[in-house]
Amino acid sequence: MLLAKEFADSEQLEQELINEALSIARHFGIRLLGPNVLGLMRPVAGFNASNYNGKVRPGNLALVSESSALCAAMLDWADSKEIGFSSVVSLGGALDVGFGEILDYLVADNATQGILLHVHHIYDARRFMSALRAAARTKPVVVIKSGRFDWMPASWCSRRAQSASATAIWPSCLTLRIWWCAPSCVTARR
Repeated sequence: MLLAKEFADSEQLEQELINEALSIARHFGIRLLGPNVLGLMRPVAGFNASNYNGKVRPGNLALVSESSALCAAMLDWADSKEIGFSSVVSLGGALDVGFGEILDYLVADNATQGILLHVHHIYDARRFMSALRAAARTKPVVVIKSGRFDWMPASWCSRRAQSASATAIWPSCLTLRIWWCAPSCVTARR
């Protein structure tokens, strides 16, 4: 997990460090979350591998977000409303693990009864749509799409074309079945 926002003084050196970390992880068969993530939490199991210091209640709603700041704000709000989570995943730059892999996990997770996604960029549209369809067949899924432009740092230029082509998937997402989630769906477990 790459929690840090900045790894080096220059963008070029930062990209080299990120590429080296990704190369080492792949060599040893390790998946990499990040960079620029809040972390990973599994409150139903008492697991917290994040830099979030607030209280996260166990529950049955999964939260997956690219934005660490938005994720932290939602966790703060949820605590005040006594809403709990089965999993909280901050994807950040999603250089390795993306929405598709996380959705595949959450579909099979018995502790998760609903999924809330905050999406800004999609880097693998086919994988995302396949996983989203599978999730929407079995659980309520709410997708919040932010941003209108496909801007990203110059260091991620190689991924810009993938992200730009992924914007075409949003009309397809709108054809998925919409679930209404009763308030009891997001209550904290006591």
